[in-house]
Amino acid sequence: MEQGIPEKRYFRIGEVSALTELEPHVIRYWEKEFSPLKPLRADSHQRLYTRADVKMILHIRRLLHEERYTIAGAKKILSGRKEERPRPEPVLAAASPEEITQPELPLFTEGKTAAASPVGRRDHTELLIEIKQELGRIIRILS
Repeated sequence: MEQGIPEKRYFRIGEVSALTELEPHVIRYWEKEFSPLKPLRADSHQRLYTRADVKMILHIRRLLHEERYTIAGAKKILSGRKEERPRPEPVLAAASPEEITQPELPLFTEGKTAAASPVGRRDHTELLIEIKQELGRIIRILS
């Protein structure tokens, strides 16, 4: 018995509901949303699910309920494409003090621009160097 699925050829929707812990209306809705999920129909028009269908429903359930994919994301995965999740911006390597450029806009220090202040620009550059070094340490910790 694979994944708790009995060794049967076909399953009715009530059996699939019990096996997957999903309501029958959810299973019927997923048939509309997920094209690989196509149960057979008996002469009595009852849905007959194969073991492969039950496995597919369990897979969809895991994607939606456990891995928290959207229906669109689960469709992409089932169609063989990976869902594109947002990736964090790449971290730039710490720059050396020589690579730090001076700001193009004037900085204001107590009503004067940094360029007009004899120590303003130098203090600003030193502060940028310290910030850059600290960011480099943080990046190494997080890597």
